[in-house]
Amino acid sequence: SDKVRMVNQNPDRILDAPDLRCDFYLNVLDWGPKNVIAIALGDTVYLWDAGTGSIHELYHCTEAGDYVSSLSWAADGTHLSIGTATNQLQLWDADRQSLVRVMRNDYGRIAATAWNGGMLSAGSKSGAITNHDVRVRDSTTQVLRGGHSQEVCGLRWS
Repeated sequence: SDKVRMVNQNPDRILDAPDLRCDFYLNVLDWGPKNVIAIALGDTVYLWDAGTGSIHELYHCTEAGDYVSSLSWAADGTHLSIGTATNQLQLWDADRQSLVRVMRNDYGRIAATAWNGGMLSAGSKSGAITNHDVRVRDSTTQVLRGGHSQEVCGLRWS
């Protein structure tokens, strides 16, 4: 009844994160359902498997001035969305380390993304939220504007 819970005061692992972009509005780290952390360091997305300790480089921005501005795992733990400063919304198969598709966003950098099954929502610097059905060719299903006067820096489906 009066058991005291012991909390370890020493870290199990410390992850070094050089070049982590210091910007409150961005979402550049996400821990997936398969125990893999996706993190953007500088212009590169890395995947760290917490079970094995292995690290893989998934993506590197090649366009001048571009950087990763958001990351979000789908519930399957295989697909990862990557939003960029140059308005690209990319869908990656992390298991195969391959790009599945690129969706364009005309509303500024993508600072936040959220999954709801096959739907992927992207919040932009302009304040717009774009809903994409990633299962169909013309993915944009809805654009919500006017609800935000500033950048959308967080999204979650309920």
